[in-house]
Amino acid sequence: MMNGARESDKPMGGDHAIARSILAIVPFPMMVIDDCGILRSSNHHAEILFGFDGKTAPGQNINELIPQLYHHIHDRTIAEYAGSLDGERVAQSRVFMARHRDGYEIPVAALVSKVVIEGQRVFACSLQTLSDWLGNGAHAAQASERDANAIGSDDTVALLVHELNQPMTAMTNFLAAAQIALMAGSSPETITGFVKDASAQSLRARDLLQRLRTIFED
Repeated sequence: MMNGARESDKPMGGDHAIARSILAIVPFPMMVIDDCGILRSSNHHAEILFGFDGKTAPGQNINELIPQLYHHIHDRTIAEYAGSLDGERVAQSRVFMARHRDGYEIPVAALVSKVVIEGQRVFACSLQTLSDWLGNGAHAAQASERDANAIGSDDTVALLVHELNQPMTAMTNFLAAAQIALMAGSSPETITGFVKDASAQSLRARDLLQRLRTIFED
């Protein structure tokens, strides 16, 4: 398996070369797909996440990376992206179920942005597993808590309000994943797991709110 970006065997213009260079250096999984859902480029991190071969994957429909139960939801999403003329509407975070080559499912958070390369409209997708995404948030929260002990109450409030966004966003993503699983007819255990994860994040948000209340009561 080679490092760097992978791209189907097509002549590359300047825009393609720039896009390929960006894919090669970003430190997270990233893919470029067209408005038909065909994978055009990917990087080494995406290959690791999904377990696919970067030499042969370009040119395939990315439904190959989605459990069959979710194909109709994914196809509808791609159609919505392709029909949207509003770049801001596309540049948003979504949660979906992906599938590793070995068959197991991976809840993934994706930020999708519409770009134009050599006159062709494509979608750049930066990816992160929900466990990694939440883990990064937890590390940030711990660092902010340490910082809060060394600064004044006004700054502490600002930090806590900022950190409150993390569990609130996580709750939204987990509930979105539960909705996707429900629509696709997933097992009750899968749906319940997402709801439990959302509940855990609500408890984290409650703890932050209690800390804010303590500051205002002092």
